[in-house]
Amino acid sequence: MKPTDSPRRCAICGANPPERSGAGRPRVYCSPSCRRTAEFEIRRLGLRLEGIDAVLSSIRIHQERAEETLAFASVADAVAAYEAEHALLTARLRMLVSGLPDNPGAEPAPSP
Repeated sequence: MKPTDSPRRCAICGANPPERSGAGRPRVYCSPSCRRTAEFEIRRLGLRLEGIDAVLSSIRIHQERAEETLAFASVADAVAAYEAEHALLTARLRMLVSGLPDNPGAEPAPSP
């Protein structure tokens, strides 16, 4: 580990993963249970992101009709709301895959 690197924390529970003996990437998860939890959450987030992408695409294609059917004040409000959710889900997905929080000093985010 480089002196400037911070110690890794488990992306799920925040515990220190066991050190790896020999060559290879450092561990991201502290246990097989945390790894399975992360894999499940990664699949769930991926599916949710696909759904949000589909809604955003549909809204952008059919802006005039979307204003009539959405429970938002305008299409811009709907797009902003979905884009904000998309950004949050993407950040959580990146954190799970990399094992490092976006904010190095932050505690791990609870699972939604």
